Amino acid sequence: MAQLQRLAINATKISEKSIDLNAEQQHYLHRVLRLQAGDKFIAMDGRGHWWLAVLEAQETGLIASIIEEIAIDKELAVEVSLMAALPKGNGFDEVVRQATELGVASIVPVTSDRSLLKPSPQKVDRWKRIAAEAAEQSERQFVPTISEPISFDLAVKDCGQKYRYICVARGDNRHLWDCLMSIEPPQPPLVRGEQGLETSQSPLVRERGLEPPQPPLVRGERGLEPPQPPLLRGDPGLEPPQPPLLRGEQGLEPPQPPLVRGEQGLEPPQPPLVRGEQEFDPAFVGAVPPCPPPGGELSIVIAIGPEGGWTEGEVKRAIEFGFEPVSLGSRILRAVTAPIVALSLVVTIFEKS
Repeated sequence: MAQLQRLAINATKISEKSIDLNAEQQHYLHRVLRLQAGDKFIAMDGRGHWWLAVLEAQETGLIASIIEEIAIDKELAVEVSLMAALPKGNGFDEVVRQATELGVASIVPVTSDRSLLKPSPQKVDRWKRIAAEAAEQSERQFVPTISEPISFDLAVKDCGQKYRYICVARGDNRHLWDCLMSIEPPQPPLVRGEQGLETSQSPLVRERGLEPPQPPLVRGERGLEPPQPPLLRGDPGLEPPQPPLLRGEQGLEPPQPPLVRGEQGLEPPQPPLVRGEQEFDPAFVGAVPPCPPPGGELSIVIAIGPEGGWTEGEVKRAIEFGFEPVSLGSRILRAVTAPIVALSLVVTIFEKS
C-alpha cells in the first residue's frame, strides 16, 4: 500500500463505485506515472478520505473503479492555520509546499505595510496546485485551504482560532515553544470498558510534574486502611447474631434478579466507555464522518511577518484582537524560514502528545 501512487481528485468527481478522471489526470497517471489498465493507485479527495482504485481502459479513455475506502489517521491533533505576509519573489511557493508537508490546515496570505508582492489570481491557483501536490507526496488526509490574499488588518479582525500568536523578531516575548507547551492537548472520547483518562505517558504531564490518575479498585480489593486493634470484651463491635424470625414477623425481602433489557424498570448499568468509542447512533451507520470544522476547540493561528518584520502598529493591532507576541529564538530568520520553524514546533509537541 505504501508503494502506490496518490492522486488528489475533486470530491465531486468521486461516486460510490467509480472516479471520473479528466484529461490532465489521465495523462499524469498514464504518461507520467506509467500506470496501465489494471494498475492500482490511491485517490484522495483532500477532505479526509482515501480510496484504493484501479485503472480501467475504455473507448473514451481511462477511468478508475473504486475497490475500497482506506481508513487512515495521519493528521495533527490540533488545527493549525498559517497567516503569512507575502515575501518577495517566488518564496511563498516553498512556504506553501513545506507548510503542507508539516500538517497545516489552512494558509492565509496577507499583505502588510512592508509587503512588496501583489499576487495575481494565477498565483493563487498555482499555490493551490502546490498544496495538492505536497499533500499527495506527504500522504496527507487533507489538502490545506489557500485563501485569497487579504490585508493584515482584516485577517486579524476575522480570525476565529482559539490560540493566536504573532511572531516578533525582537523584544522580550515568550518563546512560541513555551506557549504551545501550556496548551492542553485534546483527549479522545472514552471507549467502553476504560476508566477515565490515562495521561501518565503524556510528555506534557511529565513536563509539568502532574501525578497520573490511579487505577480503579478491582472487585474484592479494598483501599489501604490502617490496621485496627482487636475488639475487647464489652467493646461495641459487630452486631450479635439475630434469632430466626417467628411466624408473622416481617423480614428482609429476598434479592431480586436484575432486570432484563426490555423489561419495565431501570436499565442495567453499562460498562464505562473506553477511549475511542462513542455512544451508538443508528443515524450514523454508513455515513461518512465529517471533516473537522475550522476554529475548533483546539485551533491555533501563527502570524509570520514579511522581510523586515511586522511594524509596531501591526503588532499593536494584533494584540487588540487577542494575539500574543511570541519569539522564535535569538536569531533573525528569513520570512520563508520562520513559518517552517514555527510549524516544526507545533508538530514536535502535538504529534508526540
